[in-house]
Amino acid sequence: MNELTESQQIIANAMSEAELQANVDDALRKAGAQYVYHTHKSRYSERSMPDTFAVLDGRLIFIENKREKGKFIPAGETPRTHRYQPGQLDIMEIILATGKAEVYSMRPSEWLAGKMELIISGLFPNLQADIAELRGK
Repeated sequence: MNELTESQQIIANAMSEAELQANVDDALRKAGAQYVYHTHKSRYSERSMPDTFAVLDGRLIFIENKREKGKFIPAGETPRTHRYQPGQLDIMEIILATGKAEVYSMRPSEWLAGKMELIISGLFPNLQADIAELRGK
């Protein structure tokens, strides 16, 4: 990926998750994805599901979008249902363990550095290589 300029880093820090989500969805559609989905009202959905699900050339792709300094939801009891729910990284690992899907995280700086193009082209390594680093953030 490309290193960001100072002005790109300012843009990354200001980009909302909704803006990032729109960019990711748009890029997948422009790349010819047969299906792109994200939940608009997450309060009615199971917690921790990645933001975007897409089918692109027979590949199942899940992407969790985060603001530049956003944190992953940890495992724990939900306030509404008081049920234990796995955290976002747990769900991403569960999806990866199927061996049938690709899972990625995306931050504005990564978007601006070209990570999405690498994902679309199949050249970016799957999240499994990054999971330990993500757990440390």
